[in-house]
Amino acid sequence: MRIAILDNDAAQAEQMSLWLSSPMTELHRFDSLEAMLQGLRKGEIDVMVVHWPTATDVQRIKDAIDQRSPIVPLLLVTERAKVDAQTVLLNHPAVDYLLKPLRQADLVTRVSVLKKRFHAASAKPEDCHAFGSYLFDTHAGQVSLNGEVIRMTEKEFRLALLFFRHMDKPLSRAFILESVWPENAEFSSRSMDTHVSRVRTKLGLQPARGFRLAPVYSYGYRLEQIKGWGDAE
Repeated sequence: MRIAILDNDAAQAEQMSLWLSSPMTELHRFDSLEAMLQGLRKGEIDVMVVHWPTATDVQRIKDAIDQRSPIVPLLLVTERAKVDAQTVLLNHPAVDYLLKPLRQADLVTRVSVLKKRFHAASAKPEDCHAFGSYLFDTHAGQVSLNGEVIRMTEKEFRLALLFFRHMDKPLSRAFILESVWPENAEFSSRSMDTHVSRVRTKLGLQPARGFRLAPVYSYGYRLEQIKGWGDAE
């Protein structure tokens, strides 16, 4: 996901960049509205995070959103006193806002919600990977079961997709670590076990559903599709 950040407060822009940074995000910090809108027109942005603009800029941003296909959503960062000052953007279906002071959890969650709400229009066929009734969308970083999105963290998503892509093959702990946590060579086995357990629970990977995600003694883990079930229901 490509996130554009525009804020005349350099410290706050840096803080938002740190909070939103992840292996699945590409951050672009802009120094001017014109530069950001140029990136938008070139199709280089998936979500915009902008400090409350001037009255003149409000209409420019709205026009840019309306002219862009697929839609690129916008998250406004503002003070409570300014919420009622301009309603042009806040009434737009592709716009949401957060009040200062910001909190990391709120910012990350709101950006994620906006991305998921509008990702379908920009997702490409090669971004989607179906395994029975499970659909992994690598563009949105989300997985759904029978059309219902399952809430997962970025690491849980990567771990689950790794298992499905290597169905019925034993994966060593070293391979899992290198694939999902390449930046953390000291990641503990207990933490990996916890993540695997969460993936198993959230996706319902149990024999009753036709799958078994089980440890391989002294080696790692394997996701098996139980014979006779075919695709998961």
